[in-house]
Amino acid sequence: MISKQISKILVMGTLFTSCASIDGLEVDKSFTYQSLGQRGLIISEVMSPDSIKLDDVNQNQLKGLLESEVRDEREDFQLAHAESKLFNDTVLQEFKQTGGLSSKTLKLLPKLRNYVAYGIVSNDSTSQQEKEEKDDKDNIVSYIYSTSRQMTVSFKVYDLESSKLVWSGDVNKSLNESKKYNKKEHRRLLASNNTVDTINAIGGLAGALTGKKQDDPILDNYTLHPKAPSQRDTLKDLFEDFADSLPKKGLFD
Repeated sequence: MISKQISKILVMGTLFTSCASIDGLEVDKSFTYQSLGQRGLIISEVMSPDSIKLDDVNQNQLKGLLESEVRDEREDFQLAHAESKLFNDTVLQEFKQTGGLSSKTLKLLPKLRNYVAYGIVSNDSTSQQEKEEKDDKDNIVSYIYSTSRQMTVSFKVYDLESSKLVWSGDVNKSLNESKKYNKKEHRRLLASNNTVDTINAIGGLAGALTGKKQDDPILDNYTLHPKAPSQRDTLKDLFEDFADSLPKKGLFD
């Protein structure tokens, strides 16, 4: 679908920047450092589908967060003010449902010299890992528990003057938090959790015998894994990577 909309492809593939990557990157040959500097970029909206719950950042803050990161990362082009037609309900709903804008919709947008960017959060997931650290004699010296958050935002940049797609890609970012425990501390925490499990089991048995249902545990286990990095922090870094991936000054510019 995207390849049909872009006639001249300059870049296609996967771009890696530290712990971020951009999948399916497609850039039209006309979208250059010079054209971006001359014409500027409008951030229309960054949306989140109903299936992805935002906790520490809300829908209304996403656009401002992206604008802030773009300004901090890129001083070589201007962010222009968005006209209301670029983010009316019909346009945003189409982008939210399909991940892009049809040629028919693009022709209805104002014919400005600017480029305009739309984004939608397409993934937010967390994962946990554990690993052992060993010395040169293969003895365990510590345990590392980590929690990662992976987020993806799908971006599209359109040329309003020619009503065409000039940049498309899924920007991925992963942040990680970890905790290290020495052997003694790790053993103590595991023993403590086993004691908690026993107390909770006894409480559940007592409830069953007396007819009083025990819905919640009497005690909580110690969580060895750290909390996942926040959505806000992950998105800030992801937005910075998006800004950094836009056309930059080359050796001969």
